[in-house]
Amino acid sequence: MNWDAFRAYGRSPAVCSLAAILMLALLGPAQADPKNGVIGVISGGNPELGKTDAKTMCIVCHGAAGISPVQGFPDLAGQWPQYLLKQLHDFMSKKRDDPLAKGTMIDAVKTIHGQQEMKDLVAFFGSLPPPKAKPVPTDTQAKALWAAGKSIYFGGIRLTDVPACEACHSTTGAGTPPEFPRLAGQDKTYLVEQLTYFHDGTRANDPNGIMRDIAGRLDKQEILALATFIPTLSGGIRRHSCHIPLTMTAEIEAYVAYQ
Repeated sequence: MNWDAFRAYGRSPAVCSLAAILMLALLGPAQADPKNGVIGVISGGNPELGKTDAKTMCIVCHGAAGISPVQGFPDLAGQWPQYLLKQLHDFMSKKRDDPLAKGTMIDAVKTIHGQQEMKDLVAFFGSLPPPKAKPVPTDTQAKALWAAGKSIYFGGIRLTDVPACEACHSTTGAGTPPEFPRLAGQDKTYLVEQLTYFHDGTRANDPNGIMRDIAGRLDKQEILALATFIPTLSGGIRRHSCHIPLTMTAEIEAYVAYQ
């Protein structure tokens, strides 16, 4: 894959629009079909019903407000519902595992009663205020890691052909649904774990192996650097041009169908 195209995201709208179409083409028609909740908003999800369901199956690990009280577990508040829905499906099909929780998520999704309850849950977590940006570290060693992570996030690593993270996760860390989640304010330990899982292939539910390919080029220090910087992102307005507007849905569908 030509990672230079990814580095151009956010700098050339024309390049990004074409690349977004090509990226969805790589995912294949099954994943690009808006009928399965991948493109566009989650229709039919009821946040209030999801809140009730979350009280019985989610809050112990992910918190009543979607901010996890457990280090190493993700904050779900403000996450893209499309992304969360895909993850629930992947846990259910065992396409995604949860080594840290030792199968807890795979067991938990078995208690969800159908697609509607899934939509309610993700609508609830998506409606919550997202985690706030963590403060920039002031300790000398941590600040050096933070600076290294910032360099990778916005500029990649040319020597090892690592693209800039902002290409898909946006300049502010707000993400690009459905495949690229919000990262801003996320738990540092969770980020280290997931990047490590992608690095060694333990996690393999990324589209077209994109995260496994990227994380596989990172060493432990670079992973730690990214995990130190990313939580300090604001997650504000998605200024980065790689966001796929809903008005492009028909254009994307037509391109994928043509292929």
